[in-house]
Amino acid sequence: MNSSTSNVSILSMWNYEWIIYVIILAVIYLILIGPLTRKFGDKGEQLSRIRMWSFFSGLFLLFLAYGSPISELGHTYLFSAHMTSMALIYLAMPPLLLVGTPAWLARKVISLPIIGPIVSFMTRPLIAILFFNIFFSIYHVPIIFNQMTSNMGLHMIYHYALIMFAFFMWWPVFCPVPEKDGLSELQKMGYIFANGVLLTPACALIIFSERVIYSAYIDAPQLFAVLPTVADQQLGGVIMKIMQEIVYGCALGFVFYQWVKKQKKQDKEEENNEVSGYGYLEVTRDPLS
Repeated sequence: MNSSTSNVSILSMWNYEWIIYVIILAVIYLILIGPLTRKFGDKGEQLSRIRMWSFFSGLFLLFLAYGSPISELGHTYLFSAHMTSMALIYLAMPPLLLVGTPAWLARKVISLPIIGPIVSFMTRPLIAILFFNIFFSIYHVPIIFNQMTSNMGLHMIYHYALIMFAFFMWWPVFCPVPEKDGLSELQKMGYIFANGVLLTPACALIIFSERVIYSAYIDAPQLFAVLPTVADQQLGGVIMKIMQEIVYGCALGFVFYQWVKKQKKQDKEEENNEVSGYGYLEVTRDPLS
């Protein structure tokens, strides 16, 4: 980062159009979980408040990544801001949106002629985990990254493809369609651990590099004199790894909670069945006594 940017205002970096986009998406979502759920959903199907707020949290992260100064800082000034935006979009946002998606809507989407087979194939655990992590790692190979940042059209195509792969990657863990949820809780926990391992090489490449490997940020205007380009690059890798650990840790906690909840429910049902069985035996013995 060679030149100074004393005249840059953080306030000017806010993209207020994204407030409108997010509000529109929120209104559409409210219609989907309200009148349309009553019309098309299964009888008695209703989204819990936790799942609803999960979706709204995902929309907030969408705005944070694209509408806040993080986006402009990442594109023009700081690699660390770019990695923060990526962590929000690829790691944190998809599971929140999937958790808040109504089951009936997901069923309709995956029942479409072309989309259904694609989703069915791409959400197979091995396919999903490999596609996302391989494409994510390829993106951060210096020669590929530098080419992407110099070609906006190619960069946007790759970016949206990665978002799609991110949703596919999270689908096996937070599948919105109960009957399609094929992994056990233990398998989901192993899947999340594997994701963390596969993401590590890309982060390590960035964290331990002692020179600037992404040319797009070599001559970027300097915002913070105390943060040299190499340090900013290393900070980007650290941010991605820390945010990945936080998100995956929360996912593990959620899955473990669901596991305990399901086990308690099964134990209670077995206990009730045993009590019912004993009651039946007592009733059948009474006439003979």
